[in-house]
Amino acid sequence: MAKALGPRDFGLYSLAMVVATLLSAIARVGLEGVAIKLIPTYIAGQKWGSLKGFLIIVIGLPAGLGVLIGSGLYIFSGFFAVLFNKPDLAQVLKFASFLIPPLSILISSATATRGFQATQYYVYSYDITWPIAKILLFITGYLLGSRIYGAIAATVISAGIAALLAMSFLRKLYVSMNGTGVETQAVFPVGQISSIAVPLFFAGLLGFGLVWGDSFVLGYFRPVQEVGVYSIVSQTTLLFMLISNALSSVFVPTAAKLWALQDIGSLNRLFETVTRWALYSATPIAIVLSVGGKGLLETLGEGYSTGYIPLLVLTWGYYGYTVLGEVGWLLIACDRQIHWLWDLVVVVVLKIALSAILVPWLGMTGAALSTAASVLGLRVLGLIQVYSILKKMPFSKRVWTRLLAGFVGLIAGFGTHQLSLNEPLGTLISSLVGTGTYAVLLIAWGLESQERSWMSRVIRLGMPLKIPGTRNGREAQ
Repeated sequence: MAKALGPRDFGLYSLAMVVATLLSAIARVGLEGVAIKLIPTYIAGQKWGSLKGFLIIVIGLPAGLGVLIGSGLYIFSGFFAVLFNKPDLAQVLKFASFLIPPLSILISSATATRGFQATQYYVYSYDITWPIAKILLFITGYLLGSRIYGAIAATVISAGIAALLAMSFLRKLYVSMNGTGVETQAVFPVGQISSIAVPLFFAGLLGFGLVWGDSFVLGYFRPVQEVGVYSIVSQTTLLFMLISNALSSVFVPTAAKLWALQDIGSLNRLFETVTRWALYSATPIAIVLSVGGKGLLETLGEGYSTGYIPLLVLTWGYYGYTVLGEVGWLLIACDRQIHWLWDLVVVVVLKIALSAILVPWLGMTGAALSTAASVLGLRVLGLIQVYSILKKMPFSKRVWTRLLAGFVGLIAGFGTHQLSLNEPLGTLISSLVGTGTYAVLLIAWGLESQERSWMSRVIRLGMPLKIPGTRNGREAQ
């Protein structure tokens, strides 16, 4: 999409998507976080009426608010265009206003499936169906001569398709859990929901500001072409967020159960394991983006390679954010959501201040620096508070050997890239050398003894990976 639209049109598209995503977060009022926390408790207590009522709220409230807020964006699109000093943005925002209802339903419904500890349904609807349908629809529209408005239409229609799929998954999970076969009267636990949703709602808005606030500041101070380049860079580094989302899907419900049982020892071990897997997963991504980032940007067309330095800054900022562990979700699981909210307040204020100073001066690089400093600061603050609860950091003694393996892999990748191979072959080979070196050294130096035995068993016997102490390995996949 970025290659087909070019920096200018992709910049307008990205600004419209940022505005629509922000308003969608308002329409969801924090329900996705509430779902992950409450659904396991309703299932454990067999409160099928409360579960049914909550699922109705999860779908119905974002849908209603999405229509209302989307209508407001359509009417006041000119105001946002003036706010960004981009007159061409007004018409684009009118089209983007239709995205808010289906996007709100999609995110709330897909996230609610994670409360059933069924991660695959979130992946099927949000991570697979939506982007694939969007790309296919965009390509069809592009071949028919449509450009930016075709891109928005593709985004809206694909979000609607994915939302319908997520709702069907949610119904399937509810029916499979409530196996009594008796029609259950819905109970609407509004008081319980609101007590959790209010702090999570504000935390969600602050989290949005943390991730996307730099795009607002950049859109105000810099040309739209620069916004387009920075948007593709920032979206690329959000690969790290996929790791966090995948791990938190399994981690949060289990952590909430362990906290309710006050099994701090098991909670510590779970937190350490999830943090270790985050390091395993994030390091190859950091190596590929660092070594091959410039080549990847050049494949998108003229002008995108100027985003390489911001890409490096964001890559290592989000790398640190990922490997420091899921501290925010752990605080929520331990009923410390207010603490996490105040952490977000502090860090978002810091980001706004840094962006206002650095973006007019350094442009995209300034936006990247403000984001990297903010996300790292957020995780450090959260880690300090988690330590006050668990009295333990989520790092084993082998963490330094794992980091060293990543560093050697990075050097190997950059060294290979200096051989001046023709692109894109040079980017591909250097990335493979870097990640391959990391994988070999990780196996040799960094794996825990239990992980070594699992790997040896899989290699020798071709057996599926089942982790001891879990039901068919589901809780630690």
